[in-house]
Amino acid sequence: MTHSLKLKKWYLLALFLGLGFLTGMLGLLLTGGYEEPKVITEVPPLSSRANAVLDFWFGENAFHGKLSEQRQALWKHELPQVVKYLDNEFAEDMQRAASGRYNTWRHSPKGRLALILLLHQFPKFYTDTKDHVFQSQVNELTLEGIELNQDQQLNVLERAFFYMPLIDSESLELQSRFIFLYRTLLQSLPKDQLPIANYLNQVLEQAENNRAVIYQFGRFPERNTGFDRQTTEEEQQYLKEQ
Repeated sequence: MTHSLKLKKWYLLALFLGLGFLTGMLGLLLTGGYEEPKVITEVPPLSSRANAVLDFWFGENAFHGKLSEQRQALWKHELPQVVKYLDNEFAEDMQRAASGRYNTWRHSPKGRLALILLLHQFPKFYTDTKDHVFQSQVNELTLEGIELNQDQQLNVLERAFFYMPLIDSESLELQSRFIFLYRTLLQSLPKDQLPIANYLNQVLEQAENNRAVIYQFGRFPERNTGFDRQTTEEEQQYLKEQ
């Protein structure tokens, strides 16, 4: 008898708690107190290291259409003394970017741009990495960013380097896409931005030459040694003429 009373007691307690929970939920719904869970879509703030990368690469005057000869030489990787500075200031950042430790930068347009610079532009100053060891990685960064419309949240000059990995691709489709993107950039550029327009036109000319090479050979013959590829007779003749 005692055992039966205990079971009945526990049953009534559970029933009471269950009814209390349902009554409370009903009250919230009727009073408008219940809210659907919110999905966090805010872009995280840009890290100080990503800002440092962007500040070094673009400087301050470039966005105002003032491109110094030194700035353009930097973008053409013609300043060998920069290597020492990169070693001191950004070597660890390049390693972290390559290993995926900065992948959260992808969530913001400028953060993704900083990643692209670390993995595409900065390595070009080192002769032992000119064979584009991160090519597939930077292609993905650029193409994914375009798909997410992150490029549209950047200014013209930032977009120019956002798209830049595609100019080094051995894909004819990506070469053509790069040319289309750059022509679009030039059309959107204000007429008073002549220095930037001149720079973009130089890059566009290089891209058209690259596309012609890819169309002829299906690859860049000058990379054959770095990629341990056999060079054809036609490619050897081409390399002699360069």
